[in-house]
Amino acid sequence: MDISDENPDKASSEQNNSAKKKLKWKELEIPSDLVSEGLVCLEILENGNDKEVVAPKPKKRKKVNESDSKKTDSAEEVDNSFDENEVFKNTRDWSNISKDFTIPSPILNNLYKNNLKSPTPIQKLAFKPSILEKNDLLISSETGSGKTLCFVLPIVISLYTQRTENKIECLALLPTRELAVQVKRIFFLTIEGLNLRVLALIGGISIQKQERLLKKDPSIIVATPGRLEDFLREGKLKGMFELKFLVLDEVDKFFEDSSFKEVESIVNYVKRPKIQHFLSSATILNMKDNLNSLFKLLSISNPKVCICTRDKQLVLPYAELANGKILHKKTFTDTHTSLPENLVFKVIDSEEKYKEVRLISYLVDHLCNTEKKKCLIFVNTVTYVYRLESLLSLILWKDVHESGIKKKYCATFNVDTKLDYVSGIHSRLKQKQRLKRLESFSKNKKSILISTDVASRGLDIPNIDIVIHFHPPKNKSLFLHRSGRTARLNAGGVAVCVCCPSDKDVWKSLLNEINKNFEQMEFVEEIPSNQFMKYKSLLKLAETIEQNEFRMSKEKKMSNWFKNAARKADIMLSDEEEDEDNMRSRSYKFMKSEKKKLLKVANDLFNDDLQIRSEFGIDN
Repeated sequence: MDISDENPDKASSEQNNSAKKKLKWKELEIPSDLVSEGLVCLEILENGNDKEVVAPKPKKRKKVNESDSKKTDSAEEVDNSFDENEVFKNTRDWSNISKDFTIPSPILNNLYKNNLKSPTPIQKLAFKPSILEKNDLLISSETGSGKTLCFVLPIVISLYTQRTENKIECLALLPTRELAVQVKRIFFLTIEGLNLRVLALIGGISIQKQERLLKKDPSIIVATPGRLEDFLREGKLKGMFELKFLVLDEVDKFFEDSSFKEVESIVNYVKRPKIQHFLSSATILNMKDNLNSLFKLLSISNPKVCICTRDKQLVLPYAELANGKILHKKTFTDTHTSLPENLVFKVIDSEEKYKEVRLISYLVDHLCNTEKKKCLIFVNTVTYVYRLESLLSLILWKDVHESGIKKKYCATFNVDTKLDYVSGIHSRLKQKQRLKRLESFSKNKKSILISTDVASRGLDIPNIDIVIHFHPPKNKSLFLHRSGRTARLNAGGVAVCVCCPSDKDVWKSLLNEINKNFEQMEFVEEIPSNQFMKYKSLLKLAETIEQNEFRMSKEKKMSNWFKNAARKADIMLSDEEEDEDNMRSRSYKFMKSEKKKLLKVANDLFNDDLQIRSEFGIDN
């Protein structure tokens, strides 16, 4: 007997189920303006009955406070509609570089949208030899002059007009992960809305995720040598390279870090005829011997050199340059790198024990009492990053320890703060942590970042107004690169040297090497005696709170470990352990009252300071 005759409902159900099993999904081609990031795949149901597709019940959404929404979304909001005349008018400087070439309008839109409306001097110099003449290029310019766009722009223009699908056509090698992320960001801003993809292959990020993204047909790879060599060794990039462009950015760093062997291995794998090469660094002109080794590896003989310093701007063949007296060999710690003209140096002259008091006073005067400023503080040890991060957070922002305790014990959360963000970065942090903190620092208007020299080289953290050398750098090269984090791309900036008697000779020597006389420097004014005592008391209170909270945090971790171990072993907690919880609760309550006291002292002090500055017309 046929099953359908015996149980028609069951047969009908099975037929429906069979039909549903045969449903297939078909991939749709994604419009080019959606390809660059985020949306990676669209699919439609093929051979299906749309009546059988049951939509899920919509989830209830919480009402979003409009003011909160504006705070979080405004920085990421993108307006893709531009008036063509307005774009053309405001990007005329780009068009005026050459009458023989016009930058495609979608790329001009991206330059305009990201406030890159005019080329910098080094970008003007590099335009003709890179885009019109398609020469191999050697770019040497001061830190913060816009070297990255010198190679990003010609590469994007070329790939936009002529793209080979399913092939990697550009490889950019960077010495550090942070630099790679920075260069990837510049590429992404320039290719937004174009049918191009950029992928960063760097350590500290999931290999599996990078393998998945490789399947999305990236045309541009930005990589560090270590991670890229791993991919090549395992055959994950076999047959994918058909390079038109090879970039080595901050090229002197590859020699400095002894990673040139990895670069050699990679270049030998990807090398092919008719590749356009871009080599760039602020100090590249001081490495003649290394350049010759590099040219031999890359099979290039006479690249065009673009030099842009304070006293010279020239484009000429390398052979002509090498035969003259411009190139000279020096050690890396003694290389000459020019600093921006609009960078102002100041000195805080202080006793060793009062350096932190003077630092807090300076930050209140020049950061807290402004609408928008960012400050980067350099220290020489990881331990001091932790110390300043905790103290400055507690005094100027919020207590970082409160994120791990109950709200009823918190005093600094949900109150008005003097700053929007305080954090630290150093080499012991995981890659994701460092990138997340850098992103938060960049997004917030008034923020402080405390750093070891991990962030002093090559990182383009935008809009830094003040760099503070809390500890003197170990050499001139570090001094220049630290200071070069501010006053970038023609913006103003201040570099502050915090000097105590024990390191005065070091500072005199460093300043002398950049042709500055210590005695003739602009010194930050002393704090009035009554204000000084208040700042001193504030710091002492913050130190006491921080020490107690650090101790309590360690005790809590140890207690939690014992509790978990007891739970797993089915051991009942004694009254003694419960007493510890009660004691900790009392400690939290006490610390909350201490923090309220600190907030009051800080507010009174800051208000007094603001009133004094207002009365005497002191400007930031």
